[in-house]
Amino acid sequence: MDGSAKTLHSPTKAMTGSAMTLHSPTKAMTGSEKNPLSATKLLAGSVMIRHSLADAILSATAMSRPSPPVFFQPIAPSPKPSPDEDIQPTPPPPDPSTLETIQHAAGDGKERLITRPNWNEYFMAMAKVASTRSTCSSRPVGCVIVRDNRILVTGYNGAPPGEPHCTDRSSNGTLYCARRDMGILDRDKLDHCRSLHAEANALELADRLKLGDLLKGATIYSTLSPCIRCIKNLAAHGISRVYFEILYNSVDIARDREWEELARRKFEIFEQVSISKDSLDKLLLTILRPTSRRLLSSW
Repeated sequence: MDGSAKTLHSPTKAMTGSAMTLHSPTKAMTGSEKNPLSATKLLAGSVMIRHSLADAILSATAMSRPSPPVFFQPIAPSPKPSPDEDIQPTPPPPDPSTLETIQHAAGDGKERLITRPNWNEYFMAMAKVASTRSTCSSRPVGCVIVRDNRILVTGYNGAPPGEPHCTDRSSNGTLYCARRDMGILDRDKLDHCRSLHAEANALELADRLKLGDLLKGATIYSTLSPCIRCIKNLAAHGISRVYFEILYNSVDIARDREWEELARRKFEIFEQVSISKDSLDKLLLTILRPTSRRLLSSW
């Protein structure tokens, strides 16, 4: 076998120079590096340097990387409330001296630890809530039209859609009224008032919803007795009962009496109603605190 063939079986003998350093690194070292202990220290040092460089690169990358959005930040779970944590104490039984009033309000003579408004109080309260949407600076009015103790429509007084509201501006730091700002007297206010009356808005909505048949024999609850125009409009739609919180009471007393007499002729019932103290207290408490918190513990 010639020399080239021998190199296939003895590759280490055929290698020269740097190739031999792969198999015998310590033999290729010179000077102090021929010491195996020194070579080990150098290798360990180079490893530590590489690790330090890697740590430095990672740290620099982390510092230059933008912080994640807020919605990716972990949110600590809120403590889970116990089932009975929001329980309110059961209200004490009513004073015996008030039971007669409570029974009268309920209309059935039953004793109750938890009272509720009668129908007139209930719907008048709804009308009062509707009045909070009024945009009249002078007399906010709200109303509800009811059939068989079910609300058909609600209404409040304010400017027609797209027109400016009186409550949206002031007059030299005071409440603004377009009619008063023009110097129109009270006797001519119906021709110049910017607002549509609450009753007119409720009837207009009922017409749009095609509730005409349901209005016949229906009842209206309003925070103010109707004006002459609303009396005629309500009667024309078949409203038979009118309950109000306060009378119109303008500067023209004779005119007010004329309107009242007409209303009593046109409607089966034309009556002033109010909300009792017990019902008013309950309504206020219901509004001022979360309404549906438990009164009794869960099982």
